[in-house]
Amino acid sequence: MTLLSRLETMLGPARPRAEGKASLRGLPPGRWLGDGVYLMETTVELDGTATPLPDGWGDSEGAFCFDLETTGLAGGTGTYAFLAGVGRIEARTLEVTQLFLTSPAAEKTWLEALDETLPPRSPLITYNGKRFDVPLMETRRILHRKEPLDPAGHLDLLQLARALWRKRLPSCRLGEVEHSVLGLRRSGEDVPGSLVPELYRDFLHRGDASVLTGVFYHNRMDLVALALLRQRVARILAGGSDDGEELVAAGEAWRRRGRNDEALRLWHLAREAGTAEALECLALVAKAERRWEDAVALWEEALPGSSDPFVVAVELAKAWEHRLGNLDRAGAWAEEARRILDRLRPLMDPFQWRHRREAIDHRLRRVRGKAASATGGKRV
Repeated sequence: MTLLSRLETMLGPARPRAEGKASLRGLPPGRWLGDGVYLMETTVELDGTATPLPDGWGDSEGAFCFDLETTGLAGGTGTYAFLAGVGRIEARTLEVTQLFLTSPAAEKTWLEALDETLPPRSPLITYNGKRFDVPLMETRRILHRKEPLDPAGHLDLLQLARALWRKRLPSCRLGEVEHSVLGLRRSGEDVPGSLVPELYRDFLHRGDASVLTGVFYHNRMDLVALALLRQRVARILAGGSDDGEELVAAGEAWRRRGRNDEALRLWHLAREAGTAEALECLALVAKAERRWEDAVALWEEALPGSSDPFVVAVELAKAWEHRLGNLDRAGAWAEEARRILDRLRPLMDPFQWRHRREAIDHRLRRVRGKAASATGGKRV
């Protein structure tokens, strides 16, 4: 059975570990923790062994996946959470706990129940949680005079998704990453996040929780996606991807954190995979270290497969003119940059093309002038 079919099987009734009667209609299997607070538990099997990200990313053993469903996306005191999903990652399973607030009047009890499931200092794994989920919880806790969450580590996977896939995906919404990166498909039971507040209002009006079936599913699938995405990202950052573009992006993410050793290791792996962008990254490192011969060799190797060959040719012209002192080679590369630019003209924004053309023409005139002065001749 495929991972997807197992998820679809499990995320329906999905082996609930507790059942009981409820005063409201349409509640899924679960149990009451107090007036207005209802608990649902589910076990989901995961492919592969759960592995935290390498040091330095806010991840750790024992981190909890965390996701909220709320009455709106604006934040502030007028928005509150009515469903908290907490996923505890075991070796090969995700233990999902969902706390459902059936009445806004019970929010303090709901927060206390959440503290039992997710102690305030717990490390978190979220998707945009640093900007939305955690600040929202802080607001609600302050209103009830409770201590802040203050997680002992917070891995926000939205930031890493943008770092790794923003160039290839139309957006980095969790649903898009699920579909394009993880290969997951949600069932027709799922509901768009934009409908969640309206469905909860309908529940409060009618007292029928069956309208929220898709919301409970949506929340569980978000937690599953977080657990699987964490596995995928951990492999990529450790160099376990065979996708050169992913390795280049992961190297850049390491470089932004000051881990140049890890960045170089991943860029070399990407170079072995035949990715031209890795050569350009390595050339820029050589440039920063003033290893000009190495930089020139890397740029020349990268040029045929580069996504922006004009920039590479300009770098070569600059290196030969200013660092290696060969004006003939500098002029040849400047001319090549101009030829590349002219070929790309139909594909470029006219303003950008004109700006680049003026810059390369100026460079070419200067190089020719220097060459003429060096030989005692006239400027061409």
